[in-house]
Amino acid sequence: MNLSDEQFGALVSFCYNVGIAAFQNSTLLKRLNRGDYEAVPTELQKWTKASGKRLQGLVHRRVAEAGLWAKGAYVSSNYQTVEMQAPTGVFKAEALAPIIGSFSGLGGLLAGNGPIQWALATIMVLAACVGVFFVAKRFQEHRL
Repeated sequence: MNLSDEQFGALVSFCYNVGIAAFQNSTLLKRLNRGDYEAVPTELQKWTKASGKRLQGLVHRRVAEAGLWAKGAYVSSNYQTVEMQAPTGVFKAEALAPIIGSFSGLGGLLAGNGPIQWALATIMVLAACVGVFFVAKRFQEHRL
C-alpha cells in the first residue's frame, strides 16, 4: 500500500486516538486494504463517539484527519474562533505617550525666537495633529 506522508500522518493520528486494536478491527482498515482510498474520509467520520455520545472534539479531530488524508493539509472546522486582544482605552498610557511626547517638542518654541525653533515647532505641531488623527482612527476601527 502506497501512502503519502500526509495520509500516513492522518492514520497515525487516528490510531493514536482510537488505539491499535480498534484500528485493526475497523472497517476503515478493511476498505483501505482493498484499495478503497476514497472511503477513508467517510470511515473516519464514523469514529466521533465516546461512551455512546457524540463529542465535538472528536468531530473536529476527524475533520482534520480527513482533510489531511484528502487534501494533504490541515482542515479546520467552522467552530474555531479567533482570539482578539481587547482594545486599548483612549486614556491609557499606551495611547497618550506618543501624543504627550510630541507636545514636549513645543518647548523649542518657548526657548527661542529664531526661524529654526519656529520651523521645528511647526513640524512638531503638524506631527502631533497627524498622530492624533491616526490614533483616533485606530480606536474608531477597533470599536466597530
